Amino acid sequence: MGQLKLGFVTAAVIVVGYAMLNMSALVVEDGPSLGLQEITADSPRGIRNSNPGNIEYQAANKWQGQIGSDGRFSIFDSPVNGIRAMAKLINNYRDTYGINTIYGVITRWAPVGENNTKAYIASVSRYMGIDPLADIGDKLDLLIAAIISHENGQQPYSQNLIDAAIQAK
Repeated sequence: MGQLKLGFVTAAVIVVGYAMLNMSALVVEDGPSLGLQEITADSPRGIRNSNPGNIEYQAANKWQGQIGSDGRFSIFDSPVNGIRAMAKLINNYRDTYGINTIYGVITRWAPVGENNTKAYIASVSRYMGIDPLADIGDKLDLLIAAIISHENGQQPYSQNLIDAAIQAK
């Protein structure tokens, strides 16, 4: 499998290779298992920023692959690192605060003051097919996919990419 080199262009279309970790080094591979995605100026903000969970930028957070901010949200160097940050945050909610339900995660992820949290919870619950108050259990991958779908109006990432991001150290 060959390696792709990522570059930045000033045109409206950027092709980004999905990345996976290989012996602690980020390797972008050209292969059907992780796929390619075309990003245009019309792509949702979270997709353009490789931050599909729309994690707000905090200078104190030194996320792996965080390369800046768009003024409000973090920008990551790859979708893998953006999704990795999502997984780390959600695992922190569980491990530190005992939050293990859709209701709990989304109430913290998208607070009522700036979101229609009730609709967000209903959307994620519908996507996952589980009650908002049920334990998420081992469905972190599905929860992440549901959040991406709600935040961006689409969920363009493969299961392999999400799994690679969750497993990344």
